Amino acid sequence: MANITKFSSNEFISSIREFANGSMDTVDVVEQLNEPKLLKAFLECSTDLEQKQIISSLGRLLDNLGTHDSLAWKVIDGLEYLFNFQMSESMLLQVQKLTPQVAHLATNVTSEDHKLVLLRLLQKLTYRIKLPRPDSFISPLIASLVRWSKAESATAVIQLSLSVLANLLHQNKSVQSILIQTVGLKQFMNGLLLLKDNLLLKMEVCKLMFLLENLTCEKPDEAELLSCVKVTICTITETSCQGDQTQLEQCILFFEEMVDCRKITTAMLDKPCFLDSIKNVMPLLETDSKNNNPDVAMLLFRFLRILVEMKLSVFYPLYGSVMQQGVAWVSMHKKKSGEAINTMCSLMASEPGNTFGLTANDIIKTFLPLLTEAESNNDCVFLTMLLRFLRQSLDVKAFSLIKNGLQKETMKRFIEALPGDNSFWINFTLHEPAVKMYIHLFSFVFKYVTSCDGSWMEFYTQMLREQKVISVLAVALTCGSADLKGMVLALIGGVAFPQESLPLLSKAMEDCGERRPLQNKSCFCELSPSSVSNNFEVQKFLKMMKNSLKGDESYSTKILQVHEYKDQMQLEYQRSLISSLSNASREIAGLREMDYVKDQLISEIRQELYCFRLTFENMRQKYESSLKANEEMSGRCRVLQTRLEQETVASQKAIKKLEESISKLESEGLNISKANKYLKVELVEKAHQIDDLTVQKEDLLKSLDAMQEKTSEQRAEQEATMTRNAELSEELARVKGELENNTKLLFQKEEELTEKTKKIEELQRLRDIVCELTSGTKKL
Repeated sequence: MANITKFSSNEFISSIREFANGSMDTVDVVEQLNEPKLLKAFLECSTDLEQKQIISSLGRLLDNLGTHDSLAWKVIDGLEYLFNFQMSESMLLQVQKLTPQVAHLATNVTSEDHKLVLLRLLQKLTYRIKLPRPDSFISPLIASLVRWSKAESATAVIQLSLSVLANLLHQNKSVQSILIQTVGLKQFMNGLLLLKDNLLLKMEVCKLMFLLENLTCEKPDEAELLSCVKVTICTITETSCQGDQTQLEQCILFFEEMVDCRKITTAMLDKPCFLDSIKNVMPLLETDSKNNNPDVAMLLFRFLRILVEMKLSVFYPLYGSVMQQGVAWVSMHKKKSGEAINTMCSLMASEPGNTFGLTANDIIKTFLPLLTEAESNNDCVFLTMLLRFLRQSLDVKAFSLIKNGLQKETMKRFIEALPGDNSFWINFTLHEPAVKMYIHLFSFVFKYVTSCDGSWMEFYTQMLREQKVISVLAVALTCGSADLKGMVLALIGGVAFPQESLPLLSKAMEDCGERRPLQNKSCFCELSPSSVSNNFEVQKFLKMMKNSLKGDESYSTKILQVHEYKDQMQLEYQRSLISSLSNASREIAGLREMDYVKDQLISEIRQELYCFRLTFENMRQKYESSLKANEEMSGRCRVLQTRLEQETVASQKAIKKLEESISKLESEGLNISKANKYLKVELVEKAHQIDDLTVQKEDLLKSLDAMQEKTSEQRAEQEATMTRNAELSEELARVKGELENNTKLLFQKEEELTEKTKKIEELQRLRDIVCELTSGTKKL
């Protein structure tokens, strides 16, 4: 980390760009990419604008590097290292822009090890990637992936190639047309059918068959689907033990999509044979297991949530165990256990009123404190899951005790953290998690007020009167999903919604609609299933014409040559269009980057201008207040001047009187000086008397010292007497017969002691008299 602070982000970006342009002056800075951790640290320490510039610079660098350059592989290692950690959505979108450069390296690589490295990175880069238009890198990449997925390649290479290909085909219809034009659909499907018997590749093959089922007649039957499900669950277990988070997430996503599109139904999985496979997942959720990875565990909880929502009867006996594991993970990992909370919420929603072992004490001690520990700006997704779970828990009567642990200050803290500006309107995609979190917060408070504690009604209505809360509701109604809009409409239709907030909400929605940026919904030509079938028919018709007109070479050959030439020209024209579109896309990306930089600078300038206006307004108010204060001070000065003149005249009269009194005092001073001389003579005489008394005092002190010495001797005798008494007491204990004689002797000694004490008191009285006399002489 010490090297990171050596260069700023701007220096690092400019150095990469200069190095990519051929300059070797900045090689020292670029060599920092040798450590994968440094690239991650640079991106984390940079702003959004700097992250975009760093990714763009790395793209230019990779454009000028080949597979033989070691620096290219250092950059690849750094990018792969990034995916080992949780990246923000914005950073992930920026890193995915490097897919064309990595794909270009992949098409030129020959080493098997390098293939695996690039394919693993491409698997992560292309996961959920969206390609709105065809790009020039797709066709050669697909050709390489299909070539590497042949049966003679290594199994790991085949599996990763099919996975990358499935990622490209998923949600990108334009890639389907490129696949058909590059390798041919029939040829590709025949190759897939040769691989489906391999258990390690069965899931990837089924995934591709599902993605291409609209273009082919090949669809997996129920037996193949059941086999695919078993392989998927087995793969989930194995990848969880290995800690392969990317592969595990893709397996679960594939399973979830198959359930959503009803390829996998409840009837297929609701069989005892699948219960054992599901039970194998449960030990992986033990908090004290060896593979105690929170990210892997949350993916497993997501898989279990899918099974819960499918309402499998064979899975029902495990609900209590899942609930206990969820509580354990939440108490241990807190904000990292969002999926566990989501799964527990689905469990409670599957059978309202049944807690499956969850207690009110768990909610009060484990879940409610998370509201205060989480930050509204950084933990929006987790807070959304937590608020949804707490809202679901209010349906259970036994959990009404949570009102003892919920404080209004916690809710007020979230409302205070809500920004007062209109930042949610500018970029809803960026702020959608925060908007969703606040809508769930309002919905939770509303349900808490109506079903648990009516004393919060005033707080709830006052919250809905605030302008920034109304702005969030307006943004959700204008830009949010159907579920989000339904929650907002439920709040508006509630009895506690203040009617005076409705006009403000309408005005906010109008402003939101005006300020919301226009979405660029460009339409691109995509190959539909009907056009694919038509293409097959045309090709079949041309083959028939070619076979039937073999005898007429003079006419039929020319027609076929014209058709073939036309097809070739169309393909070349399409390739040139794709290439032009790719170049235009790069130019647009550069222009958008410049536009983004310009927008950022304009935003900063506007912010500074706004601050300057506020400062200027404050200074103007201070200037006006200082002018008023100056006028008031001038009036006071005039009053004080008149008073000063009056007091000056009065003081002059007083000075004359003082001068007269001074002359009188001078005459009196002469008389006092004469009396002073007389007193000095008397003082000398008194001093002689004091000397005599001092001599007497010294004599008395000497006699007092002698008396004190006698007193000390008497004290010594008294101590000796007491010692003797002790000895006599001991003898009295030993010899009981001499008790009476010793008692008489003791009485005698006590009388002597009394006499001595009297003498001591007499001496002390004399000493006090001497002291009084001594003090008297001092007074004299």
